[in-house]
Amino acid sequence: MGSDPVTIGRAPQCDIVIPDDQLVSSEHADVRVDEHGQLVVRDLESVNGTEINGEPVEESVLKPGDEIAIGSTIFEVIEEAGRPARETEPPPPRKRAPATEKLPVATAPVTEEVEEEEEEEEAEPPRKKKKPEIEETEEVSEEAPAELNFGGKPKRVAKKPAAPLGRRLMSLGLTAVIFIVLIVGGIIIWPQVRQLIFPAGVATIGISGETRRPDLFYEKIEANTQNIFRFAMRLSGGKVTLNVDDLKQRRHVQREKKVGEGLIMELVRQIERGDFDKLGKDKYGGFPADRQEMAVIELTRGTHVKRVEIENTIAPDAFVNAQKVLEEFAQNEMGITTMNRSREELIKEADDAFLRGNQLFEQRDVDYPNLYNAIKAFQLVQVDLEIIEPKPANYAAAVKNEAKARDMLKERINNLRFNAEQAIKLGEWAKAQTCLSEILARVPDREDERYKEADRKLIGVQGHLPRR
Repeated sequence: MGSDPVTIGRAPQCDIVIPDDQLVSSEHADVRVDEHGQLVVRDLESVNGTEINGEPVEESVLKPGDEIAIGSTIFEVIEEAGRPARETEPPPPRKRAPATEKLPVATAPVTEEVEEEEEEEEAEPPRKKKKPEIEETEEVSEEAPAELNFGGKPKRVAKKPAAPLGRRLMSLGLTAVIFIVLIVGGIIIWPQVRQLIFPAGVATIGISGETRRPDLFYEKIEANTQNIFRFAMRLSGGKVTLNVDDLKQRRHVQREKKVGEGLIMELVRQIERGDFDKLGKDKYGGFPADRQEMAVIELTRGTHVKRVEIENTIAPDAFVNAQKVLEEFAQNEMGITTMNRSREELIKEADDAFLRGNQLFEQRDVDYPNLYNAIKAFQLVQVDLEIIEPKPANYAAAVKNEAKARDMLKERINNLRFNAEQAIKLGEWAKAQTCLSEILARVPDREDERYKEADRKLIGVQGHLPRR
């Protein structure tokens, strides 16, 4: 690998280039062999950081089995094959079988003095030999640079003569080649493997073992000299957070709601079906104008982030489709149905609903559905005025009147339910039918649980009545 570090990043001048990954900085990190022969990775003040085995680091000594996460790419450190381990003791003497006439005589020439000395020792009668002493030292031999020391305490090794310079250079060169091949192979192979294991839109498992759910962020800003309008929504961790600001209309909405994972996954699938992931640019920009219009959509799945920004230009169809999906979701799930209407329209509708609610409440005994419809009218007042600041006096009055009407309707429904149960126990089927029918009339909404309960009981009661 040599003394020069190997740089990794998006910039073309890097030794290892990772293109088209927005999580990787221009010069993200480098890997080098330090003066102790250790393989060291260092983060070059990147935006998203460098992780070793799921933990962010600034500089760290590597050891076999470590995983380096740089953006969406993961490199694994392996031990160089074919490198002999350093010994602290000489190997035991080789045992040889006694020579016999049946064994063939070795014909290979003896070229090293070491083998001749061993044969002479075997010829001598066996005697107890004193174990040779080896001087131990804390210093690493001159051969150490070719062997990586992956952290830990320094090893006490026997002093050995330095290997020839050519052999050491060859070993270092082989180490660099293997490391570069691993990195390039990881760049080419890992994205395909990750796509097969973790399909788009599916929650993934990060390096640290933590489940990573898909996250969505959508922001739209419209600004001119008279007004600033901002709509921002984030879906993260099974929760939706919504913020809407409209200075001219003096509106401010801040809502938070828990949603199921299935709903978020369906939202991600709808956006993907609209080809959002196929958009070729990170930013589509136009020309400066008096009116500033900007929109951003960011979809995160595991370590993959797709962010597209539109500014003062016509958005591509794939972006517009994603916008529609997200804004419809906000209207249906967060109750934002009044954002496109003026302040005057909302106040007028709220005034009319407030007067209608008061009239229905006063006439609650004239017709069974009046009390229920009065509650709905007071609720409409609150919906219209929720994003209006400061709120008119009708808002507080509507909240108070709705609670009063709701308590009154609840009391009447409970009385009718009790009377119906008593009649069923006594076999007074006609009386039970009358009570249950009145519940249906007072709660005319077929989706209301009180209506469904009364309707089920009424079907059973009618089975006991004589047929006409």
